[in-house]
Amino acid sequence: MHQAAGQFNQAIQEKEKQLTNTGGLLQRLQIVKELAEYYSYTNNKKAETYLEQVRDLAEAKGLPEYLAHYHTMTGFLENQVYNYNWAIAHQKKAKAIFEEEGYGHLLADVYIDLAGTYFNLNMTDESDVWLENASKQLKTHWEPAVEARLLYRRAQLYTRKFVYDKTINLLLEARALMESMERNKTLRDYHTLAQIYSSLGFSYMKVEKLSESVVSYLRTIDICETFGFKMRLAWYYLHTGNAYSAMGKFKKAGKYFKKAITDTPEDPSQYARAGASANLGHIYFLRGNYKSALSMYDYAEKLYSQRQGMDDDFNFSVLERYRANLHAELGDERKALDHYKTALNFAIKSNDYKQMSAVYKDLAVFYEEHGDFRKAYDYHSKFTESREKFINEEKNRAISELEIKYETEKKEREAEFLRLQTTELQLKALRAQMNPHFIFNSLNSIQGYITGNNPEQAAIFFSKFSRLIRNSLEFSEFDVIPLEDEVQFLEDYLALEKERFKGDFDYSISIDDEVEEDIMGIPPMIIQPYIENSIKHGVRDVKNGFIKIRFAMEGDEENLICTIEDNGVGRDVAVGRQREYQNKSHRSMGTMITRARLELFNHTSDIQLTTRTIDLKHPDGSPTGTRVEVRIPIMEIDKNFYN
Repeated sequence: MHQAAGQFNQAIQEKEKQLTNTGGLLQRLQIVKELAEYYSYTNNKKAETYLEQVRDLAEAKGLPEYLAHYHTMTGFLENQVYNYNWAIAHQKKAKAIFEEEGYGHLLADVYIDLAGTYFNLNMTDESDVWLENASKQLKTHWEPAVEARLLYRRAQLYTRKFVYDKTINLLLEARALMESMERNKTLRDYHTLAQIYSSLGFSYMKVEKLSESVVSYLRTIDICETFGFKMRLAWYYLHTGNAYSAMGKFKKAGKYFKKAITDTPEDPSQYARAGASANLGHIYFLRGNYKSALSMYDYAEKLYSQRQGMDDDFNFSVLERYRANLHAELGDERKALDHYKTALNFAIKSNDYKQMSAVYKDLAVFYEEHGDFRKAYDYHSKFTESREKFINEEKNRAISELEIKYETEKKEREAEFLRLQTTELQLKALRAQMNPHFIFNSLNSIQGYITGNNPEQAAIFFSKFSRLIRNSLEFSEFDVIPLEDEVQFLEDYLALEKERFKGDFDYSISIDDEVEEDIMGIPPMIIQPYIENSIKHGVRDVKNGFIKIRFAMEGDEENLICTIEDNGVGRDVAVGRQREYQNKSHRSMGTMITRARLELFNHTSDIQLTTRTIDLKHPDGSPTGTRVEVRIPIMEIDKNFYN
């Protein structure tokens, strides 16, 4: 890791030298972008200077990709200094450029950045939406580092749902992904790794695994100090100190509280430094170093007071209680009592029953030690009352957390059940399409060519048959496949069916020019059952039967329309025949299964897949055939499809 940090530093020094010697705008722009990226993590002021140059050069050269990178990095910087709304504004501008210019491989990271900013704003529903967008994008543009960032952000959402076992598992998975690419990590990847370890530290604290928490926080600090990640470092020092304090290791805790106060001048986290100051002051108090303790309390109060617009009544109450205990220890009754009363006023304003009960208890002890038993009794009664309210709050909070955790896990179980249903239906669709009659008759047709001394034709149809069987098995494993593969599947199926029915019908498949069948994805095996219906119940019993299949874009260009039109007997006649077949214990399963798949798909997706059946008729009302229109949302192809 230290070697990697040295290489980054050396590379940046070389880039800065190159910058002074290059005159080409494009080359200069690339160097400035790389410098801006590096300093975004290590030096905000330098990053801002280089980012302005990126913006100006990108606008001058008309290069939208570089302008998008400017917005991405600026959004990151705004996030680091807690300007979340500005961060979202820049991230959305980057998103718009990447989407418009077709830089799909860069979109997942922007979606993850947006999810992180909304999470910081406590807008978890919006965060979840952006993570889902990122997940879809990763299906076609998968990278381990981006997947790790997605897992990290998903883990953060689980902390808000109090599902810490799931949080830890996701974080460990993200860590494993990051550490598996040791030689290829970027500076951003190391920054993500630091975030992963920090979240592990937090989660281990929540489940009271203090040793694991300390180890994770120390790993976070090691990465940040090695690579010069100065933002949020005050928080990492504070959390490490808190973990050590929880273990009773106050000497080590004090070391990290001091570092939070003195070693993070560029970190804007005033709240973290204030908390570290208060905690360090309490450690000084426990050691009997009262002068240093008071100094730390004063410094913490100063930092809290600088946080304009923030409600710090609870923190002020804690500081006043610390001061009161200190003066009580020194025997200064007047000062102690004044600070206790001030602490109580702040606690009441904060409406924090735990803090109120602590101050009431201290006051009860104070008056008891000074012989005022009536006041001691009054404050002890108030202590008991506020403590009961706090316990009830804790019970309600615990119940609420359990309810949220239960609902979260319930939704996940339902989602897994629906996924299994989808898989089962796809396998049923496969079995319905590859029914014994179809296989037997197809093989009979191929055998007919062989016995008729037509081996070339037999080879052609055997190739189609084997490809159809193979693709059916393979496609059943995926939720989405390329349109061109579905079309090839339909071509093979129709060719075999035409041969099976001795050429009693013909067909055509057309694809409009604007349809990009190689990159557009659709659910597999959706169209075939409607074609099967056209053959069995439409064109098979008419002279010169014809099925016309067409793929075209819908007006909004987000949906594909597949039209299956035949010149068969029409639905009324077909329904009558189907009833007769059913009376003979015949069941056509293809469309039933497809209907169930469509219902399940629409239930589990924000986008809808719909069908419409139209009866075609002569002006005199007689049937001339049937047209089925299947509206298919264009989807991202599964990332594993080509593997």
